[in-house]
Amino acid sequence: MIIGNPIIIQCPVCNTNYTKTSILSGNTFGGHFWSDGSFFAPMLPDQVVFTRCTECNTIFNISNSPYHEALNYEDADGLPTVEHLSKSELLEAIEKKIYINTNEEIYLRKRLWQKLNNHPWKDEMPSTFAISPEYRQNAEALINLLDKSNEDEILIIAELHRNLGNFNECIVLINKLFENRKEERILQIENACKKKINGTLQYK
Repeated sequence: MIIGNPIIIQCPVCNTNYTKTSILSGNTFGGHFWSDGSFFAPMLPDQVVFTRCTECNTIFNISNSPYHEALNYEDADGLPTVEHLSKSELLEAIEKKIYINTNEEIYLRKRLWQKLNNHPWKDEMPSTFAISPEYRQNAEALINLLDKSNEDEILIIAELHRNLGNFNECIVLINKLFENRKEERILQIENACKKKINGTLQYK
């Protein structure tokens, strides 16, 4: 992983400055990946997109805010670091519709989906879980937003159906993908469907 000079980001409302690590290059070697798109990779940190200003409480997309690259590390000394939104903050952002387009809404709903999921680690087995109203509402909204002509998004839709316990719908979508793709991750989702397991999987 190669790190550049820090990025200094300004809150678009109160002008408070924050800092963000600049990743010039990275890789996913040694990473762990889950069926909802979550991952942990030591050489590729999960980058913040939406954050909350600790001064004025505004939730904002840092890419839509004033920012510049610091000339050196000293320029960013003492500045707070941007942080990912919590589950409650994601719910708030979605409820208040702070997104400005469909892509931003999809991003926020994916992050909420991931926050609501349990992520098995190493040899831990995936679980079967009860679906809360907030989980169902977000998953169904995300299904409606995703592109049903895009194979990668079809896989996400299939996984959302599995999480909701719609195992037949998931299998139908998986079978469509099998016409062009034979991947271990698709087989894992199919096998979980057959066993009526709706919890998130760690990909092998």
